[in-house]
Amino acid sequence: MVSLSNAFPAELMAVQSAQYIKAGAVIRLFCDFTTPPKFKYLMIATVEPLQVFIINSEIPEFIKRNKSLLADQVDIPQIDHKFLTHDSVLNCIEAHRAFDISHLKSELVANFSEVYKGTLKGYLLRTVIDVVEQSENLSRRIKTQIIQAIKQDNQL
Repeated sequence: MVSLSNAFPAELMAVQSAQYIKAGAVIRLFCDFTTPPKFKYLMIATVEPLQVFIINSEIPEFIKRNKSLLADQVDIPQIDHKFLTHDSVLNCIEAHRAFDISHLKSELVANFSEVYKGTLKGYLLRTVIDVVEQSENLSRRIKTQIIQAIKQDNQL
């Protein structure tokens, strides 16, 4: 597929792309921190610092066997999120700081339609806030950052 990014000046693309970088946005990037390394869908949890939650196709068995890890999973129905090809699960156990914001911005400018996928619906973001708030796995500081970012960026 031809990218429209090539049809516009880089400065314009950078400004336009920046508006899509917000808590609750879903992006697709190559993750060298996963096993095996691969492209993954991610939800931006906070922009400053850039932290992301991983979106999985299913819940891994080791998480299913651990009550506190399982409590940090949020079902994402595909019917409400057309950018997904199937029902998925947001893993809120750890907010990954695996990417630099400048890397994300350059990826969006270079290949917007392959990187930016959409935003989670408001009802689901409220569920994410509840899960993060109750999490036994995230520090209080990280919880506060994520909850504030989601509320601020999505008027919740």
